[in-house]
Amino acid sequence: MQPSSTARALDLRRPVALVPVTVEKPWGREVWYSGFETRGESGVRQNGTRVRLSDYLREMGWAEVVLLKELHATAGDLYLEVHETKSEVYVARAPGRVQHGMNQGLRRRHGDDVEFRRAFLRAAEAYERGAVGREAVDAFVAEREFAGGDVVAVEPWTPHSLQQGAWVVEFQTPVFERLILASSTPVATQDHWDTGRALPRIALDPPTAAAPEPVAPGAERLSAARGFGVWRARGPVRLPDGVPYVVGLVLDGVAVVGGERMEGGFLAPAPEGVCVEGEAVFAGPGL
Repeated sequence: MQPSSTARALDLRRPVALVPVTVEKPWGREVWYSGFETRGESGVRQNGTRVRLSDYLREMGWAEVVLLKELHATAGDLYLEVHETKSEVYVARAPGRVQHGMNQGLRRRHGDDVEFRRAFLRAAEAYERGAVGREAVDAFVAEREFAGGDVVAVEPWTPHSLQQGAWVVEFQTPVFERLILASSTPVATQDHWDTGRALPRIALDPPTAAAPEPVAPGAERLSAARGFGVWRARGPVRLPDGVPYVVGLVLDGVAVVGGERMEGGFLAPAPEGVCVEGEAVFAGPGL
């Protein structure tokens, strides 16, 4: 990437293309379009100028933007985890499976939520020390299949784990925090699971299913998460007034934002609308 001073040469009124970075995981890989931390940093590009995302955000006066990435679970299942404050929205690029929420049938058979939580903790602790197999934990969580184009909205404290073979676009609150309940692959960032700490707060009720809502001809709101909304467009759509930015990914064709033709990932300040020739998904505060 070029030095931070180069960011001042960008026209901050115009959209920028997002230059992704790939982060390898034990279960596959993540492709970050709008992420930056010690493990990797995305970039932005405008005409021939390319700079670090953090430098661009500094010039814009923004501390952060909605995190956009793709998850490819090519080698295993993602960690079974919960988040304390972070919301996530998955848009499936292909058919797959996800663990999402708790097994309501097993919960009813226990008849007592306190005992259900304790039984889940016993299973996770036994799995962590290798005394039982993964199926002991899997029995406690709900799993469902999804098709390409389906949406899964993950709220704080809801257990979830994308399963091997899943390929999704993810929009999420731009914070790194999680509590790992169980994992079938090595955990790269810590040497323990967090099941006991998370146990009292784990959401036991079924998660609310995402219900896409039409907002214009050819456009729908896929989810309204905490702090941001996610839209999908297959044509021209005018955005609400006051949206400070949108971060998006063109899935097919091109998107015209602020008079600029975009392919792949993009970040557009204060857009009035997005015209999509194909299909794109995007998120931002106020959507």
